[in-house]
Amino acid sequence: MPKNSPGPVARRANALLRGIRFRTKRIRGQRVRILVEIRWRLGDEIMAIPIYESIKREWPDCEVSVACSHPELLDNNPFVDVVFGDDAYDTDDYDRCINLRDASRTVPRSEHYAQFAGVSSPQTSPSVYWVDDEPAFEMNGRWIA
Repeated sequence: MPKNSPGPVARRANALLRGIRFRTKRIRGQRVRILVEIRWRLGDEIMAIPIYESIKREWPDCEVSVACSHPELLDNNPFVDVVFGDDAYDTDDYDRCINLRDASRTVPRSEHYAQFAGVSSPQTSPSVYWVDDEPAFEMNGRWIA
């Protein structure tokens, strides 16, 4: 949960300032910092994994931080730079904040996430990245987890 809890007017002002800072940094060619909040159910967090790759494709030099309930899903993910589990974080430190927690149930989840993130729909499936080069068990055939 964020360290500070400003009121609605302050939240809108902060969002406006973040938008200006985001655009200014992009024009200047500076690295932008993006925070994605997806503190939700396990399945929803799994479905959000391809969005991080889409964000990196859209803004290759950005730093992607993710605040989630299941941080172990993002271990070794090459498209995520920082992961917050129960840690406190300050949204003011970011140039763009994307909240994926309130996804619509009427459209495909990946399309909804992409729309909220302002990126094209992901072309990949959710992937988990192994710590070691080889998994701890045999991976022959098809698997459902």
